[in-house]
Amino acid sequence: MKYDVALSFAGEDREYVEAVATELKNLGVRVFYDNFETVELWGKDLYTFLQNIYQKDSEYVIFFISRHYARKLWTNHERQMAQARAFTEKREYILPARFDDSEVEGIVLTTGYIDLNKYSPTDFAKLIYQKINKHNGKISIGEQYDTAVNIIYDDFDLTEIDNLILKYSCEVANDKSSEYIFNEDIPIIQQKIDIQEDEFYESLEILASRGYIEADERVGSRNMHSFKITLYGYEEYAKSYIINYSTIKKSVATEIVNSEARQSRVISETITKPLRLVNHILEMFESKNFIQISRMIGSGDSSNLRFSLTNPELKRRLSQLNFN
Repeated sequence: MKYDVALSFAGEDREYVEAVATELKNLGVRVFYDNFETVELWGKDLYTFLQNIYQKDSEYVIFFISRHYARKLWTNHERQMAQARAFTEKREYILPARFDDSEVEGIVLTTGYIDLNKYSPTDFAKLIYQKINKHNGKISIGEQYDTAVNIIYDDFDLTEIDNLILKYSCEVANDKSSEYIFNEDIPIIQQKIDIQEDEFYESLEILASRGYIEADERVGSRNMHSFKITLYGYEEYAKSYIINYSTIKKSVATEIVNSEARQSRVISETITKPLRLVNHILEMFESKNFIQISRMIGSGDSSNLRFSLTNPELKRRLSQLNFN
């Protein structure tokens, strides 16, 4: 097959789908996505060309179902070609993914699907990667059990619960513009995940042992006081869950280099991103010696980081668009 997977979607949903396609490409997946094939499509009889893509040349086809998808001429053509292929297959060929519950001809309600409202593009791309590797007889990085959805990978596999606890902890931190999670924040995180309390604190211990968080001495106790999300932990969360994270890093660098911004709150307001996220990016830049953050005790707004540019490396990275 020429492609591992072909993506079928409505133009109104392109922003999400393009992020998925980009992540798949980064993972080494052979993906058919129209914007990656501009030269190939130029001058072609698209009706015949797309018929081959969705009926013959792909191992899987993903339908990104939405209210827009159901009424588009080209998506109906792609759907019909994929369904003709699916009729002759002895395994699943069409993989539905839904933005909403719109009905699509030929997709029965009992067909297993992915709810895209529960997954960032990066998360969903990794699910596709696992599906493809299972079909090819390979084991995905970090995969251990069929029921596991490992979004953040490390050498010993974080479980789905570990991932969700880190994700929700970082989201609470975003709301507070702080890297600390205190006792009063714990119930907010627990309410989002239907697990036993002992399992919740066990996951916190695992996250602490792997370096994603730094817990106080009572971690594992139901009276745990607080923990801090580490630079590494937040970076893994950002790469896995924040849409267009590399683009956001570029925006922060642009404000520093071109606009000479030197306070995180100013940058946050300019690019309209959470202050906690901007502060994290600045701390990552500092870890690479691009900038130096001033940390003065009693300086008022402690969440507003002030910093200076220490070397021209950040300017060079910006010119090379290198923010991986």
